[in-house]
Amino acid sequence: MSVTDKYMEVVFADDTDPNAMKKPAKAWRNWWLVVHPHSMTKGRDARPGDKLVGEKMWPSKDTAETRAAFEMASPRYAASKGLNEYLGAFPEGERP
Repeated sequence: MSVTDKYMEVVFADDTDPNAMKKPAKAWRNWWLVVHPHSMTKGRDARPGDKLVGEKMWPSKDTAETRAAFEMASPRYAASKGLNEYLGAFPEGERP
């Protein structure tokens, strides 16, 4: 098999090919771990150990992480008060 044949094999691989590249994520969500109990909007209580997902989806991981940094710095959000710990930004459909 020549180098060109191998290249063509990867470029035109179907979804069932284990060597095929994954498509990049189109949406990202921030995930948080509850460290201290607190009340949330919508009347739900957050308990330590709960994992919370952000309501909004972001177009890139960088944008999601930038928003998380904003929330950790703003006194309006639970993360800035030490109630939640940031777990990271994950592609839509994946969990930490």
